[in-house]
Amino acid sequence: MPEPTLQSRAWGSRLLFMAGFVVFLAAQGYMLIAPLSNWTLLPEIDDTLTYVLKTQQMKECFSQTCPALVDLRQQLHVVLPNPEAARQQALASSRVFPVYHPLFSVLLLSLSGLGMSLMESYRFLWCLAPGIFGLAFAYFLNTLVGPGPAGVALLLLAFKVFPDTGLHHLVPSNFTMALALLLFGRLIACQGRAPWSLVLGSLVLMAMHLIGVIYAGMAALLSIFLVEKEERRQVVLPVVAVAVGIGTLFLVYKLIRSTVGVMFAFPSLFPTGNQAFRYWIRGVAANLAQVVIENIRVAEGLWGMAPFFLGALTVGLVTLSPKRRQVILKITLIYLLALGGVLFYVSSHPADYLFRLWIPLVVILFGLVGQGVCAVMGWAGVWWSQYREALWGQEFKGLQQFWPLALIAVTLGYLGDMVVKGAEQVIAMGQYLREREPLALFPSQPELLLSEARPGDRVLYTSIIAMDYYLIHGALKLGAVYYHPAFKESFIETDWLRRPGLRFVVAYQPTVFHPSFVGVDENNWWITRPDFRYSYLSRPRRYGPAAREGKIPVALYRELTVKLKNEDRPQTLRINLENQGGPGIVQVIPLDPLGQPREEGRQEIKIRKGWSGWLTVDLRPLTPWSALMLKFPGDRDRYQVAGLAFDQDPHLWPWNRKARLTFHPRDGGSPAFTVSFDPKDLLPEALKSRPVTVLDDQGSSVLLMLY
Repeated sequence: MPEPTLQSRAWGSRLLFMAGFVVFLAAQGYMLIAPLSNWTLLPEIDDTLTYVLKTQQMKECFSQTCPALVDLRQQLHVVLPNPEAARQQALASSRVFPVYHPLFSVLLLSLSGLGMSLMESYRFLWCLAPGIFGLAFAYFLNTLVGPGPAGVALLLLAFKVFPDTGLHHLVPSNFTMALALLLFGRLIACQGRAPWSLVLGSLVLMAMHLIGVIYAGMAALLSIFLVEKEERRQVVLPVVAVAVGIGTLFLVYKLIRSTVGVMFAFPSLFPTGNQAFRYWIRGVAANLAQVVIENIRVAEGLWGMAPFFLGALTVGLVTLSPKRRQVILKITLIYLLALGGVLFYVSSHPADYLFRLWIPLVVILFGLVGQGVCAVMGWAGVWWSQYREALWGQEFKGLQQFWPLALIAVTLGYLGDMVVKGAEQVIAMGQYLREREPLALFPSQPELLLSEARPGDRVLYTSIIAMDYYLIHGALKLGAVYYHPAFKESFIETDWLRRPGLRFVVAYQPTVFHPSFVGVDENNWWITRPDFRYSYLSRPRRYGPAAREGKIPVALYRELTVKLKNEDRPQTLRINLENQGGPGIVQVIPLDPLGQPREEGRQEIKIRKGWSGWLTVDLRPLTPWSALMLKFPGDRDRYQVAGLAFDQDPHLWPWNRKARLTFHPRDGGSPAFTVSFDPKDLLPEALKSRPVTVLDDQGSSVLLMLY
């Protein structure tokens, strides 16, 4: 059997590189793209809507003088004395005003020029995310350790779930990270001598997201570290240009903020105010704790078994060529300096900047692991070449001569274990992204608002997510009032809720409710990330809204009880069903005043496989009833209740009857809870005396008109 040539080895490395890249695209593509199916929004809706809203402002209201922004600025930037109210003001303001990703907005606007809406542009870019991250990792790793080890590293990185935004969201910060890796790879390939790439790339990074300032500084340091000492003068000018660019960018941001009014975000490096030092110490401790907790939580899929990970890392570092080893040590040193500095930056989200920055360091480490794996395989190949004839032609001399086989088995076992456990986390994260914020918002609602509104009208919003969505879809041109229960008795209630022109209300549809939401911020209503590692200290949020994307999945509830507010009894009950599964059953049972079922009036309706539409139930033959029960005996039925109304009510839900709908979860540990379809129950106390009517209740939001 002929010895493998250098050419065949090169082809083997390239094939391994291509295979790793394809696996990365497939695994990460499942996690990122699968949640988008049959959905008009994006995962992590609160964040993604914020990015799109800033883009819409750039397009429609760069001067920040739109009626909605003028109104909201007056409400949210006058800090209320109540600490909880002030916190809610800051939370709402952060979703509307600060800008920290201007170039990302320009990118979305450019894509929208192809005929897509801004939301569609973001979805399109989101679908490209696996390719964006994959190409960035592949180029960086190839320049760092070569194609073979890079292929192994890509294969392992394909099944990684990172803390915080990680790779499972496409947001400006990790998009900037991908661009930074391309710049780092370019500098490594050119041994630090890439002045135009350094200067222009740094400007792009800084304009794409505020975190790009750190990446630009790291790129400048990398350029200095990589270039030979005698040639270091050649990079002085580009590095100085980067430093000047950082300063100029901040000056331009401040100039625009002072003249135009755009609020560019400038995070404070150190806390201010009373007990600032104590707050800073606590913040640093929280950062450290968060790093430890998150690493423990994802350790099995991220690092695998520690002894084998460290062993592969060591083998990879030792077997690298001296030149490549020197490059890796230099860039690792730069990364450790950056992460060490960011560790001392405190915010309301512990270690958020650290987790956004550290992914390339993990890529470097797995590049070394890939090098270690390739080295082991290389040793095994040499051993096989030397002993393939002797093993069968000589006497057996003991198991010790088979040590390369044992080494291969251990290596493959480590890789397999890490891939399997990582794949479990990837699958769980994909499901979580689809279920986290199961909302459905449709542009037809803000379009209806704009068609009904008059100049000078204002809209009351009781949800930040719904407000952002409406502002994106044209409501910037109308006045806006944001109300949270914490604003009770503040000037927002006593003044803004009584201002002329307040004619519309946008709120969540009542089925976007669960008892666990009471007293909790809107951004914390939703389920928490999967528990990859059980801990007694974990306090996960496991419940989402009663309805998912505006539809009630009957698999979650044993029954629904409908009770009308008035005594007038309707003649028909209409149920809007969507059935994407097999056959199902729904039972309609009248209840007496004591809540007991009247069996003589029970009606059982069979639902055909795949059938969707309005189902009409004749209520006239029923004996007098106090309420109706909809019973779902099939705990595996896949159909959903997408609407429930009486007689000729034009809406999806029973607003005209001001009905109360009680949910009885199939999960025995969850208590029953009730939601109201009286429109006035959605209004703040100061507005309950005004007549109100429902204009549209499609999806997860409802549009009301005040008279």
